[in-house]
Amino acid sequence: MVATGAFDAIDRAAAIIDALAERGACGVTDLARAVDLSPATTQRYVKALAAHRFLERVEPGPRYVLGVRLFELGHIAIRREVREVARPLMRRLVDQWEETANLAARHEKLLVLIDAVETTRPLRMGARVGERDNWHASALGKAILAHLPLTEVENILSGVPMMRLTSRTRTTIPEFLKDLEVVRERGFAVDDREADDGLRCVGAPIFGPDQTPIYALSLSGPVGRMTEDRVNEMGAQLIEAANTVFREISREEAGINRWSPLSARAQDPKKNH
Repeated sequence: MVATGAFDAIDRAAAIIDALAERGACGVTDLARAVDLSPATTQRYVKALAAHRFLERVEPGPRYVLGVRLFELGHIAIRREVREVARPLMRRLVDQWEETANLAARHEKLLVLIDAVETTRPLRMGARVGERDNWHASALGKAILAHLPLTEVENILSGVPMMRLTSRTRTTIPEFLKDLEVVRERGFAVDDREADDGLRCVGAPIFGPDQTPIYALSLSGPVGRMTEDRVNEMGAQLIEAANTVFREISREEAGINRWSPLSARAQDPKKNH
């Protein structure tokens, strides 16, 4: 028989997670008030939850936010809406282009790869599922950021170092914002040797029911195979695949318009700025 104290511990941990979900970043003192526990008790729970990546410590503060492990578990729970819908489309893209397909999702200020279908060709390129990707040096990141409000883009980029990975990496916000203008104009993003000298990647955003991009699809491969003509054709097909995912996951939501969000934004690229 499980002791009552074990249930109490689960209830307290759940209360802390719920409080952070509702309030956003909190210090231990404010969090203790929100869940009606002492600061010392709250600190013990927070440290344990952070050790398991359910919470993450951020500065200034220190304060705590929901951690990437909750995000990973959440995506396992909703894989029908995203992964299971996207995976057949990703396989089709890989079969046609013989390059690696990736699916990424935004988690607050993080960009996380949540699925991938690899090609069998030599020189397979692509990060591993579960790894974080760079916002400023990936087609996946640029595809999402291009359709977020400017203040939100600046907030995300200010929280992560824009490290120079190659000679082509954008390392300042002004030059990166120029890239995003191009992404909005053509509807898809390109990482042209910005993360790796030998890699080129093409990506398109997947919009959520509120018309905000929360996922992105991409194809990546060696520069020698990813020619300009192929990149443009890939971009068009990625847009089509991304809109298919949007339509499929929106079918289960009442009152969602069946129009293509990416097409609407292409017609009005200043909509979010």
